[in-house]
Amino acid sequence: MQLVERIFMVLELLSNKPEGLMITEISKSLDLPVSTTHRLLASLKDNDYVLQDKETSRYRLGLKVVSLAVGYLNNNNVKTVARPFLEDLFNKYEEVIFLTVMENKKSICIDTVNSGDRIKFYVKIGSEMPLNGASAAQAIVAYLEEKEIDEILEKSEFKRYSKNTLTDCLEVKEKLSKIREAGYAVCDEELDDGVIAISTPIRNMYGKVIGSVTMISIKTENNEIENKIHSLIDTADKISTSLGWMK
Repeated sequence: MQLVERIFMVLELLSNKPEGLMITEISKSLDLPVSTTHRLLASLKDNDYVLQDKETSRYRLGLKVVSLAVGYLNNNNVKTVARPFLEDLFNKYEEVIFLTVMENKKSICIDTVNSGDRIKFYVKIGSEMPLNGASAAQAIVAYLEEKEIDEILEKSEFKRYSKNTLTDCLEVKEKLSKIREAGYAVCDEELDDGVIAISTPIRNMYGKVIGSVTMISIKTENNEIENKIHSLIDTADKISTSLGWMK
């Protein structure tokens, strides 16, 4: 076990030193004998987890480590990664929380966290979020290229869901621009009367917005909007970081 721990120590140390380290620097940093450090590095080098620069003799991480990281990220879908963070958010506010992603230019709910007494506002997994009434969709589409936004708007039905639903294409586009500036979307009774929803964007390892996390609340005089926005942004950032995004 000690050997495994020391190997991890070497890898973690080198992960923070892109320029590489000399064997004596590694030995000193980890408080290990030079001979022990040499054996560890030799083993890692033989398996391509560590490379040694021929000119400087410095050691740095090899491509094998990168392939492991890529494999981890490729095998982690957003639903699996997001679930514990959605549950934490639900436990904090006890409000309906759901996850939305874009598939074929449609915003689809793929997971929810709910409780029995909130069943009135249950969001069905697999349901499409309308762009003109759902913050979940708006928080994703707002970050697309303008050409993509225009294409989606052209194909959208501007159906009225409530008294506050946006039914004009230009109004929706203007709101999307404001969402991109603010970093979050709020739908104030735009989909359901008496209901307010807040959504924040989720990014993948390349920084591209691929989904959103949403909280639905019954509208009251004091909805703690600012606190909820902060918590939602924090939750979305944690999910994004777990997917490989570096802020």
